[in-house]
Order: sequence, then C-alpha cells, then structure tokens
Amino acid sequence: MEVPTGAFADLYGKKISMSIGLFLFSVGVIIIAFTTTLFYFIVAGVIWGIGQAFLSGAWDALMYDSLKATNKEKDYLKISGRQQSLFLVVLIISGFAAPYLFTINVKYPFYI
Repeated sequence: MEVPTGAFADLYGKKISMSIGLFLFSVGVIIIAFTTTLFYFIVAGVIWGIGQAFLSGAWDALMYDSLKATNKEKDYLKISGRQQSLFLVVLIISGFAAPYLFTINVKYPFYI
C-alpha cells in the first residue's frame, strides 16, 4: 500500500494523507480493542496497516517541507532523530507496561 498511498499524498496533499492515515489507524485500534473474533481482528489489522501506509511517507515529507519553508532543512536529521528516539522510548515503556496490563485484562493494552 506504500505506492498508492504515496501517490495519493503527492496528488491530494500530505496533510490529507496524514488525516486519513490517523483516522484509519484509530479505527483499526478501536476495532482491535473491542473485538473478540478472528475475522474482525484481521479486518482491523488490514485497516491499521493501510493507515500506517498513509502516514509513513507523508509524515517525513511534511516535516522536511515545513523545515525547508523556514530555511532549517539542515536540522531535518536532528529533528527526525529526536522523533525516532521519543518513539523508541514510548515503545520500550509499552513493552514493559503492556504485558502487565494484559495480565489484569487482555483488552487493557489496547485501551491505553
């Protein structure tokens, strides 16, 4: 889905692509949080994945374009690195918190 969503972002705009991606990502998470059947879990995974595809390229391109508009494109790697570091910190915390929450209730990690 990377190619069609990338083409969509080029044609209709990165902000629209990100909005669609966040919406689909959220729908996928909500379905996972409230479903109990394999079929809906698979549907949620597909929706979640399409949302990720809409977000993946548009986010970096929008960040670079925003920095370029303010003549700070040389800071792209530094800012992108900070973003990735923050993401990894959240991922590490989630890696420890999610199993604990799962032992309390199997749905809690998805609610959070």
